[in-house]
Order: sequence, then structure tokens, then C-alpha cells
Amino acid sequence: MEKNQNVYIEEGVYHIRKIKSCRVTGTLGLEICARCRIKELGTYEYLYDPKKRILRRPYRGKHKEYVLDENAADTLMKEYYAFTERVKKAEDAENREDISVEFTNISEVFSLIRTGEESFTYLREVVYKEDGFIGARELEEDMTLSRFIGRLASEIGDLLPDPGDDGSGFKEMERIIRSREPEDICRNPLFSMAEKYGDELLEKQLKVYYGTEDEDDCRWLECRLGKRILPRLPGEERRPYCVLRETMSSEDMDLLDRSGYRIYHKPYFALKGYTKSAWTLYPCSKEGRDAAPVGSEMISFSEFLEMFGKD
Repeated sequence: MEKNQNVYIEEGVYHIRKIKSCRVTGTLGLEICARCRIKELGTYEYLYDPKKRILRRPYRGKHKEYVLDENAADTLMKEYYAFTERVKKAEDAENREDISVEFTNISEVFSLIRTGEESFTYLREVVYKEDGFIGARELEEDMTLSRFIGRLASEIGDLLPDPGDDGSGFKEMERIIRSREPEDICRNPLFSMAEKYGDELLEKQLKVYYGTEDEDDCRWLECRLGKRILPRLPGEERRPYCVLRETMSSEDMDLLDRSGYRIYHKPYFALKGYTKSAWTLYPCSKEGRDAAPVGSEMISFSEFLEMFGKD
């Protein structure tokens, strides 16, 4: 690589002149986690050591390292300072609600901060019990409740246990958070959190997501949000409805998400006999799939909504 390129080699060391764009997503020890878009390299997740000005990313089982020139370092640090401001705002939020997982030496604190009636911020902090040092942070904003729950479940399932612990408890907690079974819902830490903080809106939204809502819950939410909530149609049993994707707007997607529908992805390698031009929806269980069998009777989304009566 030549000196006039954005990524160049000097005395055997890779250097980067400029970062086109980046987004800081967290910290790990004294390093900064950032997703950077760099000319000649593409967009990847990196770890950055601000003292050494070294940016590194996993590459074929190792870490490929780059030294940032002043311009690139300034771009990343500017984003880092903006990140710390967002974290402080989340930490100080009056409506912050926490779930804490305790270890011998640390606490993993998962926080939900409501930023709108249907939007949330996710904050995860690793706190050392001895001195209160925060060893890691992750922040994600503008999440739907379903997305928040999915990330929380995955993060808890991936926790590393204390020595001598096989970690099965974390996998079980992940399963419980994802489950709609009644015996699991009563052990779900999200419901306990909503009760602890007296968050009636979150409690109702969780009931819709996990399928324990009744008509009164739906009406309460519709009045509070000023938006429609689709109830379950238990009389439909397991009858599927194949809805043409082209008839569904982004608002229709939001309606399904707000109403607690779980849409499962069907991968392209398993599409034989299926088409992506329609979704399969089950109004009895509020589940669906982002594909439909070829040759199925197709309806529009407006026709699907007719089963629920007038808005």
C-alpha cells in the first residue's frame, strides 16, 4: 500500500489516515468498541486503545492492528465522547429499570430506559463489587420492546459463569425470557422488574408480547398508546393465513410487532416449496413466518385485518 492511500504501511506498521464514519457501541476495560467504516477496509467492529491509538479487529483467529493517524483518532474519539454523554443520560434517567445478575466478584446490570411509549434504550454494565469500577458497557437506543427482549435473552445466555459453574442457569434464564409457556412466564425477570418499579404500561406490553393479555389489556393499551392492538383469535385454531408482502406497509409491520406477533425467519437455503412474496400468519397464537408455501391462497393485509373487525 502506498503512502497516498488511506490505509498505508510505514516501517512495517499499518496506519489509517481517515475513518469515513463510526458509531461507538460500548467499552471493554480501557478499550472502546466501535463499528467503523474505513475506505479500503469496509465496515467492521473494532476495539480501540486510545492511549496507544491502536485499532484492532479479529482476523482469521488473530487481531489485525492499525495505528490511527491524528485525523482518524479525532473522528473516533469525538464519537466516544458523544457515547459517554448518551450513557450518562441513560444512567441518570428517572425511569431506568434494572435486572441484576450477581457473580462472585462482579454484577451484570441490564437496564431498560423508556424513551417513548414504544421505544427503549438498552444499557448493560459490568460492575466490579470491590471498587465499583465499570469494566464494560454496551448501549443501544431506539429499540422496540421485542428487540430489547431478544437482545437481553441473548446476552444473558452468553454470560460466562463463575469457576465451577457450568453456566446452565444462564441458558435456562435465556429460555425463560424467550418462552410463552405459563410456567415460565411466572419466573420471567421482566415481569418482576415491571412489578418492582410499578410500571403498569410495561406490564401490559409484556402481557401482549408473551400472549397473556385479555381484551381489557388490549383496550387499556389502545387508549394509552392511541394505536390499534390486534387481539388473539382463539377460534381460528392453527389455521394459517398467507398475506402478500407487497400489501404490508411499515405501519402494518409495527402493528404486528406492537400486537405481540413473533415472525420467524425462514432462511433462503430452506425455501424449496416456499416463497418470500408472502408471510404466513397465525392469529390464534400471534406467530408467523416470513415466507409462505407456493400455491397457497393469498390475501392482502387489509383482508387479514377484516377478521378483527373495524379499527
